[in-house]
Amino acid sequence: MASPEVLALLVRLTLAATLALAIVLLLRRPMRHAFGANAAYAVWTLVPALMLASAFSRVAPQGTGVPVPVMPLQAPMPTAGLVVAAAPMDVAGVILGAWSIGLVLWLSMRVVAQWRWRSHIGALHHADNGTAYGASDPSLPAAVGWPRAVVVLPADFDVRFSENERALVLEHERRHVARGDLHAQMLAEALRALLWFHPLVHWAAVRFRHDQELACDADVIASRPADSATYARALAGAAGLRLPPVATAWGFSHPLKERLAMLQLPPRSMARQRVGLAMITLLTLLASSVVWAALAREASAPAEGVVRQTWTLTIDGGEMLGPFLLADRPGVPVEVRFEQAGESWTLRSSATPLPEGRFDVQTTIIRGTEAVAQPRLVIGADGGVIQIGEESPTGFRGVKAEVQVEAGEGTAVAARVPPYPAGLSKEGVEGRVLLRIAVDSSGRAIEVRVEESSGNPALDESARTTAQQWRFNPKHVDGQPVAGEVLVPVDFRAKDVRQDSRT
Repeated sequence: MASPEVLALLVRLTLAATLALAIVLLLRRPMRHAFGANAAYAVWTLVPALMLASAFSRVAPQGTGVPVPVMPLQAPMPTAGLVVAAAPMDVAGVILGAWSIGLVLWLSMRVVAQWRWRSHIGALHHADNGTAYGASDPSLPAAVGWPRAVVVLPADFDVRFSENERALVLEHERRHVARGDLHAQMLAEALRALLWFHPLVHWAAVRFRHDQELACDADVIASRPADSATYARALAGAAGLRLPPVATAWGFSHPLKERLAMLQLPPRSMARQRVGLAMITLLTLLASSVVWAALAREASAPAEGVVRQTWTLTIDGGEMLGPFLLADRPGVPVEVRFEQAGESWTLRSSATPLPEGRFDVQTTIIRGTEAVAQPRLVIGADGGVIQIGEESPTGFRGVKAEVQVEAGEGTAVAARVPPYPAGLSKEGVEGRVLLRIAVDSSGRAIEVRVEESSGNPALDESARTTAQQWRFNPKHVDGQPVAGEVLVPVDFRAKDVRQDSRT
């Protein structure tokens, strides 16, 4: 993926995350009071959902519609791959470089913070039932470890908490593990690192952890409603001062007053909680669909040595079909099949680049098994139009088609196939010549060398002299063409020539 495409992806992710966080921060309190703490925690799923929708948003080539898979037809054609020489750094590359440095620094900071906290709680002495004992640290008890977590208790656990409190604290931390809260924390840390430059992301991260704790509190109290007063005393006695990057911390008490206040509220009925989760699901689907459609991606440039055609068609005045994306090497026919009004259609087309940004497009349009037409046209960068049929009192009857063509960098332009030296094909002499061609910024071949010989001087010379007349689509940097080199394999196959002569 090229730097501009990566930067465009990062921009889409940032926009989607900003929208998602704005919605979450607006809804989390009303959802909590209406449907319970678990609904407020669930609404955070909007963030990864909208970011995923933006990452895989719809592709919007020249037109609208859903791209249709294509089936390439095999044919022997020379291909080319551009090797760029000393290209200057582009702006997108500089921005991505700075982002990468920030990403590494942020991850390093978080890893060091986790390591320091983990070192502070000391060596773990494992006990039964997925628990272990560490130092008498105020941030303990806590669930620690990923992907498999263990509940770490402080050495003074039996002294700091009463018997009932100990049971509730253990229940709380085990609920965190069972709910997969540490997996959610890892995902949150990954998104936070990805968008390290976004202040709203860091501000929201603390609110996310707080909603996670409230949801876990609600689960514990729902299972043990008679112990809410004891649970509140255990919370009030917590004195944790540090929040580890990836761990739950019983002592995380900000804001403690809100956690204690939530314990005094009657639990929401199961029916109301289900309504809240259904609303969140619908909101997630709707928002993801909007982001998927609104943050449309532009169709990426064709790969090196590839020509891409974008077709839209209208048959007998019906609705527009496509766009259909057809991509393969220059001159290689590619086809797509589709249904229209109960009939089977096939569009088969090849495109050959010509000098000055033009393309020679040869097309066959087939209805069922019958070829309706075989138009051929030369188009420029703005594309072209094919119209087959006639006007009638009820409207146009026939096929109207629009096509736009793009060539990837390093694509051979007006690449005439080297002639087979006289007599060699009949003798069955075959071989492959690999040419190294120096191309200037206008796409002209300024030097042609035989990189790898076919083993036959006549074949080598035929390929070399013909390639001197070729033109190429040059590499562009910051919108400007630059010089480079192209490696072109040329295959001489005697059997292909004999088959052509018989036909």
